[in-house]
Amino acid sequence: HRDLWRVIYGVVLALGELTPDSRAAVQPLQAWLASPDPTTRQRATYALVRLGATAAPATPALTTALEDADPRVREGAAYALGAIGPAAEPAAPALETALEDRDAKVRYRAQQALDLVRL
Repeated sequence: HRDLWRVIYGVVLALGELTPDSRAAVQPLQAWLASPDPTTRQRATYALVRLGATAAPATPALTTALEDADPRVREGAAYALGAIGPAAEPAAPALETALEDRDAKVRYRAQQALDLVRL
């Protein structure tokens, strides 16, 4: 079981090297946002950042991730929603809620994301 998580972790790191042309990566990354491992969830958010607007189909999963127990995941989700830009506008209410998060980094990323989503 531990070896499986090492493989998944390595794959998530590799996916983080993708570019916006890598549309096929959105679905697996979106699925990994539900991983039981918080590091995998966090890495998936940052890989989605790299995809930018291409990651728009992951907006609902990223919106859910704004409520994750791990602040690194919440921060990454906000960052990814900002990278998606105006296509992530349906996440705006959740980002507004994240402005009240107990973690300062999450609040910062949520404000940045709102500015980018509401261009």
